[in-house]
Amino acid sequence: KDGVRQAIKTIAHRGPDGEGIYESPNGKCVLGHVRLAILDLSDAASQPMCKQKSALTYNGEIYNHNSLRPGLEKMGWEFSSGSDTETLFAGLKLNGESFLDKASGMFAGGWYDEQTDRLTLFRDPLGIKPLYLVILPDSTVIFASEIIAILTVSEQVSREIQKKALHCFLRYENYP
Repeated sequence: KDGVRQAIKTIAHRGPDGEGIYESPNGKCVLGHVRLAILDLSDAASQPMCKQKSALTYNGEIYNHNSLRPGLEKMGWEFSSGSDTETLFAGLKLNGESFLDKASGMFAGGWYDEQTDRLTLFRDPLGIKPLYLVILPDSTVIFASEIIAILTVSEQVSREIQKKALHCFLRYENYP
């Protein structure tokens, strides 16, 4: 949890409107978030969003979130915010990962389900929002929207530049 706090400090410039940390009951998953509030300024839209034994942290925007809400309400979801975060949360909770196919926008993040003890990382089809990922030898997964946050969390992360990834990033502004 301390590593996540340090990581949040390194990317505080990304979200001056709030921050939050979620730790799963079993201690296996810790999610952190800094927030730039745009669509819903209330605390009800804060991240990580944690409800019904699930947690969501993501960066981006779901452009069609207002048109997705009525279908989720028909499935029984009662919204407490006007945020696209809650729309994404409700969609993942009620429909699983297939909901991401309905979401139009630019986004990347992580969804944790306490019941299955499963972390799902996701990104929009075009990869507009960055999602950096490292899997350590002990199978620990570290992800963030900026590399500096990952380097802050663990000394085990190699600082060596991968030439193929650098080439792809410089050529395509993205990497495989």
